[in-house]
Amino acid sequence: MIISLKSKLSDDIKSLYEEPRDADVTIQVGEGSVSKIFRAHRLILCARSLYFSRELSYDNEDTSIEKSSFGMIIEQIQPSTFEILLEYIYTGTIDMNDDFNLYLATIDAAYYLELNYLAEEIQVCLTKKENLMRRHIVRASREASSRENLKILDEFCKEFIENSPEVIFAAEDFQDIDEATLVKLLKRDIDLSEDVIWEQVLLWGTSKRPDLRLDAVKTWSVADFDYMRKVLKDCIPLIRFFHINENAYLEKVLPFLPLLPYQLWMDLVTFKQTFGQYKPISTVLPPRNRKVSSSPDLSEESSRDRTCHLSPDIKVQYDEEIEEIEEMEEIIHYDGLVSSILTPKQKQWLMQQVALRFRRLYAIGGAIRIKATRLYIGSVYDYRPKKFHKYCDEQGPTLSVLSIKGENDEIIGGYNSSDWNKSGAFARAPESFIFALRDNGNIISCCNDINRAIYNNACFGPSFGTSDLILQHKFSLKNCSAKQSSYSKPIRESEEAFAVEEIEVFKISI
Repeated sequence: MIISLKSKLSDDIKSLYEEPRDADVTIQVGEGSVSKIFRAHRLILCARSLYFSRELSYDNEDTSIEKSSFGMIIEQIQPSTFEILLEYIYTGTIDMNDDFNLYLATIDAAYYLELNYLAEEIQVCLTKKENLMRRHIVRASREASSRENLKILDEFCKEFIENSPEVIFAAEDFQDIDEATLVKLLKRDIDLSEDVIWEQVLLWGTSKRPDLRLDAVKTWSVADFDYMRKVLKDCIPLIRFFHINENAYLEKVLPFLPLLPYQLWMDLVTFKQTFGQYKPISTVLPPRNRKVSSSPDLSEESSRDRTCHLSPDIKVQYDEEIEEIEEMEEIIHYDGLVSSILTPKQKQWLMQQVALRFRRLYAIGGAIRIKATRLYIGSVYDYRPKKFHKYCDEQGPTLSVLSIKGENDEIIGGYNSSDWNKSGAFARAPESFIFALRDNGNIISCCNDINRAIYNNACFGPSFGTSDLILQHKFSLKNCSAKQSSYSKPIRESEEAFAVEEIEVFKISI
């Protein structure tokens, strides 16, 4: 019969650690003022550690370990770390908190003392602490890949990053990642929205320049932008800017457009202004293959002929854009828009469309409250261009809404993001659009020819494009027409002339 009293033996040896009576070894650990003296028993140290067995041998002549009146001096290990290992030597147990630096230091010290089995067990333990590893995956990966004795940790990091590369972007030490690794990651599919990836890349870029704050980008100098442009030159081509949604584009991309190469800058602005109906010259990378993704596919292979005419691809992009706009109610508020033409639902839809473009044109982030002030109404001021220009010229952005005589509930109009005047020339208006409100689905048509967005003439009312929406002479007679030319979609099924039943023009402001 075997009687095992290992627990009693363990307790007795532990008592020698807690109260080192008859200790015959004195060890000074650490350097200078942070050093600490430990007393221990040579027999236990030698039995548990090959390092101590060798260094405390009576015939040891190794001069790499300095001997003194204190016994031994070990400068390569911190006292707090050595204390953990000394307790392990006596008790066979180790107790560590979630301090990542302490884990690495303890592994290093264990290898130094040739407690190899313990060092490997600590690595295994560390790989099971997923939250801790997520926070420090950058350093863990870097340390493990550069050291031969961290194979367990290295294999874990490689598999973890391979399966979930997004963890690196959420790590506390993300800003410590080296450029080559970051570029390699940006080429991969990452299960994060593209604006989050872009924001993290920006933070990485500013990490070496604490004076460059992202929330103070308006104060950046030309030299600051030049610095960031150089730092991010290999990262920017790998960002899927064309797949960033409208709100994120306004808040996280628009203020940093000067960082982009000129062609990409121009392509991106035009693409957003035309709501995805412009085909960029720059290479458009496909959306990242996320686990759950609803981004439209804008890759070269799948874009087909992404021109500004009506096509199935464009219609899908447009529909998704409208769905996104309709989800913006909490950040868009409006006052005014007292209209005899529009229903409450039509008002809300139109103001969401206008507000979205207003935010983008003036780079406004976050919530926005816009105001619609009625400047002109045909039934009150007369239906002639002279009256329209009297009340609406040089007023800034305006929204024109008109109902068509003889057509039940047909409402069309346009938004001019610039001014009206009597110059007799076409003018640019970057965020202009024309529209039709219908029970079976509203139509919004963006400008293809930005130089002919609006037409200013003393003999014309609010007119858009070469012929897309033209009001001339007396609007209440059949002097008006809508024939697609400069905008992406027709807003009327008929190209015949029509008369205006009522017209209202609103000044848009904040």
